[in-house]
Amino acid sequence: MITERKAAEQEKKRLEAQLLQSQKMEAIGNLAGGIAHDFNNILAGVIGFTELLQANLKRGTKAFNYSEQVKKAGLRASELVLQILTFSRQTKTKIKPVNIGIIANEVIKLIRSTLPTTIEIHHDISDNLIVSGNPAQIHQMTMFMNGVLMHC
Repeated sequence: MITERKAAEQEKKRLEAQLLQSQKMEAIGNLAGGIAHDFNNILAGVIGFTELLQANLKRGTKAFNYSEQVKKAGLRASELVLQILTFSRQTKTKIKPVNIGIIANEVIKLIRSTLPTTIEIHHDISDNLIVSGNPAQIHQMTMFMNGVLMHC
């Protein structure tokens, strides 16, 4: 009887800790979602004004090329916001054709910046690997798998 009671108490403590962790994760998701929405509003202005600027610039000039880089960075940031919103479950996932090679190459660039320079990464990833999926979720999963492999 005492053993069963102690086991039940331990199970209760474990479940309470699991519930608390779940509530913390939900709060973090809500916070991330709120910040992502605000950040997305800022990005809309950056991208919109960059497009207005480009309408007054001649293609091929340094100024146009610089503005194109600003626009690309803004669009990439918008994709990251979508990933955050997807993670926090505040947006619906969209399934579309996704080039796995491009996502894998982006992840490799991110990985390189976190590794010591003594570590080399060699890869042979085709840019023609198309699947149906959600790009944000595929990116998240690729980053997750990288984390798992780094700890092996």
